[in-house]
Amino acid sequence: KTPSNDSSSHSSATAAPALSILSWNILAQCLFDASRESEYTHIPPSTALTWSDRLSQILTEITSSNADIICLQEVEYEAFVTDLQPAMKEAGYTSLTQSFKTNEDGTPHQQHSVATFWKSDRLRLKYHAHRSRTLTTIIQDSNYHDALIAVVNCHLQGNPMDTVTRVKQLQTALSRSKRLSHHGLVVCGDMNCYLCDSACSTYLSSGTCRPPSKQGNEQVEWGFLPISKDIQDIPPHKYNLVSAYPPDLGLDDPSLHFTFCHSPHKPAVGIDQIWYTPSSLDCSGLRHTCKSEQHRLDILKSGLPNGFHPSDHMPVGCMLRWTKTDKGNDNDGLDLKDLKEDDHKIIITSSDPNELRAEANEWLSKCPFENEMQKKEFEYICSDVIIPGGGGGGGGRIKLRRGKPTQEQMKEIKEKRVRKEKLLDALSEEGTFILKRVLRLLKEAVRREG
Repeated sequence: KTPSNDSSSHSSATAAPALSILSWNILAQCLFDASRESEYTHIPPSTALTWSDRLSQILTEITSSNADIICLQEVEYEAFVTDLQPAMKEAGYTSLTQSFKTNEDGTPHQQHSVATFWKSDRLRLKYHAHRSRTLTTIIQDSNYHDALIAVVNCHLQGNPMDTVTRVKQLQTALSRSKRLSHHGLVVCGDMNCYLCDSACSTYLSSGTCRPPSKQGNEQVEWGFLPISKDIQDIPPHKYNLVSAYPPDLGLDDPSLHFTFCHSPHKPAVGIDQIWYTPSSLDCSGLRHTCKSEQHRLDILKSGLPNGFHPSDHMPVGCMLRWTKTDKGNDNDGLDLKDLKEDDHKIIITSSDPNELRAEANEWLSKCPFENEMQKKEFEYICSDVIIPGGGGGGGGRIKLRRGKPTQEQMKEIKEKRVRKEKLLDALSEEGTFILKRVLRLLKEAVRREG
């Protein structure tokens, strides 16, 4: 399998089957429509770029790539549910979009998010974690010893001045993934900063942004924006990561290699990136961003999007191969199998009650209830747990009611404890573990609030 029409070899690794990755910011239609007349003035009014026009081109591009894992950014919720998810299911993919916060009327709070797709016949979702601007999926590879690969799909903060925010978003996602069992890691997406010289690249490659530079000079973003020293206080990550694409690619002449071309003759280098752990994965091929020399020249002349390319970003992709998993887990995070036997092994990693409640919601959304009745039963038996909006799957926030129960309430609680045990017995081991963890996190949140 190859992620593109053109690939160039990075390595001769052939011991394991290829695992191809494709990442692409497809340009949310709502953003394009709102700024077509102000920011996309290079596009002739006669050029048809409605969602239906662009959708067919997007689907052609991603399905023809035949990539095993596809990470998209700027995906509108309605477009995902109505168009992308059904079409990709038909093409043999399972998918997941980042959780959308909802308004009181049930409509999505944010305009767009990220979505990850994976080949159903080879890959299986084990866990997923949703954080600000990132979606992490832990996926099992049946073609290679059931190895687990963590894929962090990113669309980092877009404001050029928000350098610290972008690095914090990476730190939060990597910290979360480090807690879960996996053998290899891929971080990809629209980083909204240069690959060759940015705080995010420094953080990903070095694990920290301290000190700001080897020379001791003031570090800048985008070549001229000063970076706050607060960036040095962001906790380090513990991964060893390398970029699939050479960091200096296109540095001397951006027109030769670019992933973004918002206006004619104004290409940007390395905005869209792919990083991976070389301790367990090897990059054996790269996708060329342009299909031909003429394609490159046409894009530079017209800018993006245009009638033959539906987004202002170019897809990036690579071919990875496993180099090891049989000698043990390459990550020291928590393994669900090791925790099922003993609820007391659940490790509380935060002291912030809001973060604990958010994690409880996240775990509840993963619980494999066999039917809606089981979910309703869990909500009922936890009378000291209020779940507005129906719980983690519906955007509601779990809160634990505090205060001393009355005698009548004590009687009710005892009855519900019996029903809780029956429910736990009826669930799978995974479901039992998840619900126990939800309750433990909520209790810890109340204790922290003290």
